[in-house]
Formats: sequence, C-alpha cells, structure tokens
Amino acid sequence: MAVNPAVDQLPDNYKFGWEDKDAVYRNVKKKGLSEDVVTEISQTYKQEPQWMLQRRLKALKHYRSRPMPTWGADLSQIDFEDIYYYLQASDKSEKSWSDVPDYIKRTFDQLGIPQAEQKYLAGVGAQYDSTSVYHNIRKDLAAQGVVFMDTDTALKEHPEIFREHFGTIIPANDNKLAALNTAVWSGGSFVWVPKNVHVEIPLQAYFRINSENAGQFERTLIIAEEGASVHYVEGCVLPGTQVSLGDRWTNIEAIKPGEFVVTADGQKNKVSKTMVRNFLGDVYTFVPKYSAFNSVTVTPEHPLYVVRRENVLVKRHTRNNWLPETSSALIAEATPEYVKAKDIVEGDFLVVPIVPGEGKGEFDYATLRLLGYYAAEGSTFVNPANGTKGVQWTFNENEPHHFNETKMLAQFISGKVANVSAQPERHAVQVSCTAESLKELCERHVGRLSDQKRLSPELMALDPEQVAVFVDAYFAGDGSRYVRDSGHDMVRAATVSRDLAVQVQELLGRCGTFATITIRKGGADVVQGRQIERKDQYIVHYTDGREMGEVRKTKHGYLLPIGRIERRPYDGLVFNLEVTGNNSYLVNGVAVHNCTAPVFTTNTLHSAVVEI
Repeated sequence: MAVNPAVDQLPDNYKFGWEDKDAVYRNVKKKGLSEDVVTEISQTYKQEPQWMLQRRLKALKHYRSRPMPTWGADLSQIDFEDIYYYLQASDKSEKSWSDVPDYIKRTFDQLGIPQAEQKYLAGVGAQYDSTSVYHNIRKDLAAQGVVFMDTDTALKEHPEIFREHFGTIIPANDNKLAALNTAVWSGGSFVWVPKNVHVEIPLQAYFRINSENAGQFERTLIIAEEGASVHYVEGCVLPGTQVSLGDRWTNIEAIKPGEFVVTADGQKNKVSKTMVRNFLGDVYTFVPKYSAFNSVTVTPEHPLYVVRRENVLVKRHTRNNWLPETSSALIAEATPEYVKAKDIVEGDFLVVPIVPGEGKGEFDYATLRLLGYYAAEGSTFVNPANGTKGVQWTFNENEPHHFNETKMLAQFISGKVANVSAQPERHAVQVSCTAESLKELCERHVGRLSDQKRLSPELMALDPEQVAVFVDAYFAGDGSRYVRDSGHDMVRAATVSRDLAVQVQELLGRCGTFATITIRKGGADVVQGRQIERKDQYIVHYTDGREMGEVRKTKHGYLLPIGRIERRPYDGLVFNLEVTGNNSYLVNGVAVHNCTAPVFTTNTLHSAVVEI
C-alpha cells in the first residue's frame, strides 16, 4: 500500500501516533474481501441471524457493481484486497473498565477516556480495530430507559428495533462505500432514547485503529423517539465563519483540500481534509472585550488556543467587581494551551497570531504611498465620451498636504498630468489623472469598487517597514486622529469593504499594533436633500503609542481578554478542517485547533456509517 504523505508533516511529538506492538487478536488475520470473508465475519465470529448475513452478501454485490465515488478524497490508490476487514481484539464489550484487556486499556488511558467519562460524559464507548471493547452509561439514564451499547450486542438484545431501522437512512445501494460498510460492518454504537427523555450530557464513542493495513467499519444507529433528544458531540465551527489564508479571509465552507491556511504560529500549512456534518445543540460565542468583530462561535468540544487567566494572576484581592488582575510578567512568559470551548471562562485570553510578511515586495516608496491613498480615497474611471481611463481621489478641502502629495505621486508614477479641482458644494477637492497604466496598477493591487476593495497578495506580503509606508498613507487619506483623556492619540479610518478592514488589521498587527474593528450599520439616510442607502462601515481604530493595555502583545501574538461568553441553540451544518503540521487554523483571526486524528505510515481504511 502507498505511504501516506500526511505522516511526513506530523510533528515529531504527535502524541496519538503510537502502535500497540503487544496487541493480541482472537481471529486469524486474513486480507481481502470475498463472500467467504463476509460469511466468516457474520457467522463464525458474530453468530448473527440469517437476515443479517443475507443483507451483508447483497451489499457485497452492490459494492462490486458500483463505481468509486468521485466526491471526497481520492481513493484510487487504495488496494481494497490488501486490507484486513476484521481484527478481533476482544471477545466481548465490557461494562467495567477494569475488565478491559491491559494493552487496550493502556491505549485508551492515553486518550483520556476514563477521565472523560468521569468528568463530563453521560456514556462512553470504545472500539479497538473491529471490535467494541467497552460501553457504559450513567445509571440515572439507564433507569429512564436509555440504551447505549455496542451495535453487535444491540443486534442480539434488541433484534426487532434493530432490524426495523438498520439501513433505512443510508441503504447499502446508496454508494459504493455504504455498500462496503454494510457488507463488513463491525462494532459502533447503538443509542435508543425513549419518548420524551432528554439526554443533556453527551454520549461519546472513541475509535482506535491499531494495526497497519486494517479497515474499521463501525456502524452507529441512533434512535430518538418522539419528543426525545440526545447530544452527540464533536468539535466544529459554523458556516460563514472566516478562516485566514494569509492574504485574506474566506468562508470555511469555501476552502478546499490542498489550499493553505494560517496556523497558530502565524505560518501557512496545507489543508489535508475538509469536514461537514449536522449539529444539534448549543454553540458558544466568545466575544473579546475589545474588537467584538473577532468573536468566535464554535461547538462545545472545539478547542481554542487560549491563555488561562487563572495561570497569570497577581496575588491581590479583586477590586470593584473587576476580573482578577493579571501579571504582565506572567503574561509575557505564558504558553497558550488548547482548551475545549465548554471549559473556557470569561477573562481567559484568546490568541490572535501575527502573520509575518514574506519579504520585501517590488514596490518603491512612491507606489506604496499612492496605493495607500487609493485604498482610502480612490476610484477608477472610464470616460464615456472618449473612452479614456484613469484614477481619481477625493479629499476633504482642509487636507491640502494629502491632495497635493497625491497629485505629485500620480504624475511621478504615470508620467501624465494630474489635475486638482475644487468641489465647494461638497467641501471636497478631487485629484484626477488620466492614465490607463495607473488605473491598471490601482485595480490590480487594491480593486475597483469601494465595497469590494481588497489588497493583492503582493501587498499583503510586505515586510513591516513597507507596511508602515502604505498604512500611514491609508490612515492619512481616510483617517482621523483625536486625543483621548489618557493623553494618547486615537487613530481611526472607515471603509465599506469588510475585506479591506480585515487586511488592514492584519498589516497593523505585523507592525506591532492591534487594531479594533467596529461595525457601523448602514441603512436609509438623507444627504443634502437626497435619499441614499448607506452601506455598513467598518471602523478600524487603534491607540497610537500605547505599549500596555488589556490587549497584550507576546511572542505568540496578541492576547485578547474574553469580555463575555454567549450560548445559544443551533441546528444546522458545521464545518471543520484537518490541517497538516501545526494542526490549527485561524477563525476570525483567532487560533483554534483542527481536531485532527492520528495517521498511519501505510494506508488504513476507515468507513463509518451513522444513521439517526
């Protein structure tokens, strides 16, 4: 079988990448797929009823007759005859952890299953290769009639309800992989919740593939009767959530395998897999005390990269109902950790990594200044009378330094004459330059329409020294400055382009300044007697010269204190990414884990079916 390239990009200390060399299997390991193998699984190892054997054999025929799916990952390199379809690690599924074989218990101890069960799970299951080795449920739920057991046992103990529902949501003839799972399924979880019973605390199952060249084909069947509910957990984020690609943000649902995203260390790594599923339950939104724009909404199990406030406190009493005070020295040395959303508390710090530039771009000082002014106040035009093309900038009439500088820059770069014209009725001055080359330059690197302006990858790759030149012109053209009560200058600029606001925040961060983004909602308005519809405005602002505040800069990036945590019900699709290397990505600028799974050096095959 082919070597899995993803393993080369795993960190050396990847803690889930071990194999149990002392594993003992109770069946003869046999590769390949045939009617004999399917019959042996069903009758020799499981002693299943005849109807299940016939269902398996019929599914095998579907598997052989159906083409390989073209959606999802490329499976063309998998040799389906070089896989062990059944590996029996245990004779039965235990209800007491102490009865599980030692080498299996050691594996799941390393994964933290006993601790997880004690802390926050209503029930937990564990599967090792092809067999379920452990299932248990809290006594109070069992007393309400909730059933949580492995699927093989459920087939024996609840045959009628099992047969009624098995294969009704995902039939064997749905696709080739569904047929394969139906033919050789083994293990999985069976959940049955009686009418009007609500399981508020999660049920969770863990699956471990230990052997190389092994297949795992668990079958999960979840049945909730009328008025009942059950909580199944997994970490994910909501659609519309924006992920950083380095030069811009994009919706998580638009990302494809092979693309690169920014990770928690500020570097780019490749997306190896994208995932989507339905989620029903509460989601958590973490709103930073400053810049609510960078809020993050995730499911309860999704880990975020945070610094716990409890780890950086000063030793004195809390004052005036404030959050406990923190030590600047401890914050500077604190190492963030991944914490599940449901365990994060108000006052903990989210991490916004600094995205470094990729070196000096091919821009001189004059071009960076002109593009900065264009991002703030510029637009391009085509004269309908004669077809000539160019660029124009509009400034307040009280900004002579800026419009005169823009005029000189436009003439210097284009070699054409730039004109300055007053517009007293608007208290404005317009600079225009008819030069097609200038129009192409501005549109290529900043865009055309005001609400669609977006900086080019070349501009977003600038080093801090070049960024300072561009950003200074941008805030000069579209910004304002006023002195706060603290004596520090507040600098702000407004744009109707969300993309541009995000990019300016990232560029400022590269220069050592964290900028807040505030949204001013648009709507109907009247200007000089005219009815207009204002677009949403994105206000980018920061305090100039302030080195210390509640947002702290460390070697890991900017630490944003969580001002509040909101919790609300959600019923819909959620998404996740599997990212190589650092195993993380940025959600609205904030670092989160990608909840990745272990990888083997030779391909294993995991084909699961979950029916609800």
